[in-house]
Amino acid sequence: MSQNEIEIARIDAATKLAIALLDKRPDADMGTLFAEAYRAVSAMNIPQTAPVSRSEIPIAQTPPASVEQMVEVDEEDEIPDFLKDPDNARTAFVYKIEKPIIPIEGSVQHDKITCLECGAKFTNLRKHLKVAHGLTADQYKIKYGLPEDYPIVAAALSEKRSAISARTGLSKSRLGIKKVKFQD
Repeated sequence: MSQNEIEIARIDAATKLAIALLDKRPDADMGTLFAEAYRAVSAMNIPQTAPVSRSEIPIAQTPPASVEQMVEVDEEDEIPDFLKDPDNARTAFVYKIEKPIIPIEGSVQHDKITCLECGAKFTNLRKHLKVAHGLTADQYKIKYGLPEDYPIVAAALSEKRSAISARTGLSKSRLGIKKVKFQD
């Protein structure tokens, strides 16, 4: 299966999932639903032996009633609360949440983020994930059932970058850029 065929299959699967979710969440923005669905589909790593025809690719028309129906759950495994919501776009494509080599609770510190894949500590996890494990930040979060707001950059590094930006005059406030609030 070529890269083009894989990409077409991902877009097709994400579109079908977004449309199915739109029926359940009519007030949701279609663009946001598609983006969530595409991230989930992209994290699946479709193998080279995957079906060639787009119509052969199994697509969940509606999310299952519970994550337990599709995830192999060991009795000691914990399923994060956000995955128990059947309206969550991720639930349609989560097959097995990996167990990290270290506890998730201890992986985030002020000056370091510990990689759940190998246990190495970094101030910025993004490049390490891509180079060492071939994962994007979204794929990593989905793989371990992490919330969307799970940090990939240590708080200390973010604070340092903000301070440098403010000192050098590159901060939004010093450039005169103001946040614009749109009203409904």
